[in-house]
Amino acid sequence: MNLTTAMIVRNEAAYLEECLRSIQPVSDQIVIVDTGSTDSTLEIARKYKADIYHFDWVDDFAAARNESLKYAKGNWVLCIDADERLEPESVEELKKIIKSPDKSSYFRVSIRNQTGEKNHYNITSTHRLFPNFMGIEFTGRIHEQILKSAREKGLQEKNSTITLYHLGYLNYSDPYSSKSKRNYKLLKKSLGEHPKNAYNHFTFAQHLDLTGNLNEALKHYTTALNLNQFGQSERAILLNAIANTLIKLKKYSEAQRYCRQSIRLAREQVSAYYQLYKIGMLSDDQSVAIDGLRALIDAGFLEKDFRTLLYSDLQIDRQIVIFTLANLLLKNGRLSEALECYSEVPDYFSLNEKNYRQAINIALKLNNLKLAIIYLEDLKNRFGLPLADTKIQAMLYIKEKKYPEAINVLKDILQQEPQNQDIIRKLAALYSATGQSGAAAELIARTM
Repeated sequence: MNLTTAMIVRNEAAYLEECLRSIQPVSDQIVIVDTGSTDSTLEIARKYKADIYHFDWVDDFAAARNESLKYAKGNWVLCIDADERLEPESVEELKKIIKSPDKSSYFRVSIRNQTGEKNHYNITSTHRLFPNFMGIEFTGRIHEQILKSAREKGLQEKNSTITLYHLGYLNYSDPYSSKSKRNYKLLKKSLGEHPKNAYNHFTFAQHLDLTGNLNEALKHYTTALNLNQFGQSERAILLNAIANTLIKLKKYSEAQRYCRQSIRLAREQVSAYYQLYKIGMLSDDQSVAIDGLRALIDAGFLEKDFRTLLYSDLQIDRQIVIFTLANLLLKNGRLSEALECYSEVPDYFSLNEKNYRQAINIALKLNNLKLAIIYLEDLKNRFGLPLADTKIQAMLYIKEKKYPEAINVLKDILQQEPQNQDIIRKLAALYSATGQSGAAAELIARTM
């Protein structure tokens, strides 16, 4: 067997089938350790021919994970949760890794978490893919890791582009949900066992932040910072987390200070720059907002092949950022810069008629008639043009000496307003200018 997919579950009927469907094309064995399901979780697991085992929950995720590893028969193990899905684009790389004879490495896998904001994702990376039969095991009561074990075994850490899509945080913010209450209990217990561990304070603060206990979260984030146990990348992530909590508390100047500290530690990231944009908008300092978005765009941090220096960062659609910046520049009277941004993302701003009209108005104000014509033509093709805009289109064609196009547009207008003397005169003049004297004379006769 090449790959065992190992899972621990409890009452995951709402999520499990889609997860198993995503891993089925690449898994030779699916091991499911159940810690006490009372719904249809196990029925779904049997449908996918999973090997099912039972384990009494002992308030320790590492213990449950290690139980699942006991039954793994594949040369490689992928650990996944029921509320995660293997993204289809990742299948080929995963197959390539598990078919390799080299078993000396373990791999970081990206987790793409929905944040609740449209087209915004929090990207984290963690070690989920590793060779079997090497004695690797998980440690940690919660937020369990193989890192310590893999290093002790002398394995080499490698990055991969394998990505799991995670749904679970969407409902996590309810402090009274069963998952939230369970995690609070385990995090509190872990912190009590190791009160001088910065990572424990950090993860506890994350939970408090997600469930709305902001002031208490800030205390534990600050404790984690003061313990000074993190490396440069991890410290930048912690600074971003503190800034995010301060933004929620409307302490914008403090939040900005932490963002800039994070950027000094890790320039190649998205989170801190995007948070500067949020700070600028919320504090009505739009120059800060513009600078944050501009830094993201100009530095290429939104490109698809950009590899962040942080293991936890934001992923935002580049077109949305550029379009947002265009609107912000427009509000601040920076018309030429706004128009340049609109020109970069025509597919995005063309999604509705209002966006087109905004871009056309800017082009006209800047006397960029060629671009105004292009936008008017696209607007007509996508949404149609009312008569007033059709007349503008005709005048632009005339100014740009596009006489055949102007004639066609004026003829359309004349069909709608057959007695419009101004249109008749303009059309006759164009006929004359293009050598169509007969047509010109016929039109002029209509004005007498």
